[in-house]
Amino acid sequence: MAEGKLTISDFNREELLDILSLLYVQGDRIIVLNNKMQKAIKANRQLRLKQATKRKKNRIANIAGLVFAAAVFLSDPTFATIRQSPIAYLAGQVFTRLFMISYSLKKAEAEKVLEEATLEVTNTTQYQSDNQEKQELESDPTFSYFISLIPDNFCKLEDFAGMIVLLKDYRAMNFQEAANLWRTEQHQQKMLQQQKQLERQLRQNHNQVMAEVRESTNRLRQDMQNARNESSKINRNLEDIRRNGVGIKAR
Repeated sequence: MAEGKLTISDFNREELLDILSLLYVQGDRIIVLNNKMQKAIKANRQLRLKQATKRKKNRIANIAGLVFAAAVFLSDPTFATIRQSPIAYLAGQVFTRLFMISYSLKKAEAEKVLEEATLEVTNTTQYQSDNQEKQELESDPTFSYFISLIPDNFCKLEDFAGMIVLLKDYRAMNFQEAANLWRTEQHQQKMLQQQKQLERQLRQNHNQVMAEVRESTNRLRQDMQNARNESSKINRNLEDIRRNGVGIKAR
């Protein structure tokens, strides 16, 4: 089969299985490596930014402590005051730290720290090794050729995996059949998920309505009981009036 102007539809089932399997395995490895490198950069950036912020807060707190201690000493330069200076230093630190709980570096300072943290990771042997492997996989001629034949809307790993299953089960014999059937199954799965979500929502609404009904019923029963109690009290008072001919007794 000449490679000149082939399209993905020109390959039979067995060839498609090999092509999609290659794209899936190699594509998955590329994503794994990329995520690994990005995760390493993100973790180091967060760590270095946290450390830099802590160092800056410590410097500010130390300066504030020294200012407090100096102010106390200069106000009364005696031996007793000298003994109080360490306490003033600590008090200045504590007071300053309380006001710096939500302190963050200035934008320029933070950007410099983040840039250095990124370079720190990208210069490591592990990162460079992973990046080299990723670039080799992405620039592999076979991978590049076959990925260029796949329509952009079918280039996700889940698309490759779904079509591989359909081809292996003989439910599709070429790319067009596999692509159409895979989209149909995706739509059905989405509709099923929406149906399940709707059922959960209906159950929640039903439970909420029933809880409100039970609460209303309990209130109604209590009101009816209160009314019966009041009616019984009135009847007893009326009976006292009829029998004794006097005013309503206090109860």
